[in-house]
Amino acid sequence: MENKTIKNYTPKKFPAVFLIAIPLVVAFFLFWYYPALGIYAELKLAPYFGDWYAFYLDNNLTFYAQITGSTKDLLKLSDVYYVQTVKIGEQPTSSIIRRGPNEITLPENYLLMNRNKILYYEKIGKDSQVMKIILQNQNQ
Repeated sequence: MENKTIKNYTPKKFPAVFLIAIPLVVAFFLFWYYPALGIYAELKLAPYFGDWYAFYLDNNLTFYAQITGSTKDLLKLSDVYYVQTVKIGEQPTSSIIRRGPNEITLPENYLLMNRNKILYYEKIGKDSQVMKIILQNQNQ
C-alpha cells in the first residue's frame, strides 16, 4: 500500500464568522434556557405578575398569592394566604390566614414554591369571596 499525499492542499481557514457565532449561540442557550437563570420562565410568566392566583398543591394545601418572580423550577409568590381549618366541637371552621405576621417564624413576605408541587392554579375572580377577604385584610 502506498502512502498517498495530496499535493497543493492547504487547510481552509476557519471562517471568522464562526468564531463569533458559536459563542453567541452558546451564550443565547445559557441565557434563555439554563434553569438557574430562569430568564425564559420569567418572560413567559410576565403577563401573570400582579394578579391573584389560587395554587392547589399535591399535599391538599391551597395558597392564594401573587406571582412576583420565577425560575424554571420555582415560583416566587408574595402576599401569600392559606386556608386554616380548625375543628371546634363537631363543626370545622375555616379561615383564610395571611402568611407572615401571624406565624411563629415571622417569614419574609414571599414564598419560593417548587413548580412540581403545584397540581394546578387558577386566577382568582375579582368578586370572589376569597378576593374580598384578601382585600379586607390588606386594608386593615
